[in-house]
Amino acid sequence: MTGDFTEAYDTDGVGALEGHLINRGANSSWGIFVGAADTDGSTVLWTGFEYAQYFGSSILDPRSSILAFNLNFASDNDVDVEGYGANGKYSNFTSDNLRFDVAAGVGRVDALGKEGHFVAIGAGF
Repeated sequence: MTGDFTEAYDTDGVGALEGHLINRGANSSWGIFVGAADTDGSTVLWTGFEYAQYFGSSILDPRSSILAFNLNFASDNDVDVEGYGANGKYSNFTSDNLRFDVAAGVGRVDALGKEGHFVAIGAGF
């Protein structure tokens, strides 16, 4: 479980809390998560499902890799906004101190009677 509170100069503070319930196996893990964030007059709630598959002799093996996915949904009824998405990420651990990642995601947001779609791709090390 994680939580935080953020306040910037001349703005309302934002408090957030998120929890994950995960079932771990020898080569995979899966679970659900729920969270909430609140600021003056607006509360966002989100939930989702997550799954990760581990390749290699163990998660700590420098030659291992991870393929992870999540599905998520968020809603803010105070301002009539909701959205959902799906994300995937592949991480390859080439040594103890070097990891390469590629990721992609798609989603949809409905706000005030309008809808928008997005696609995100990324890479990193």
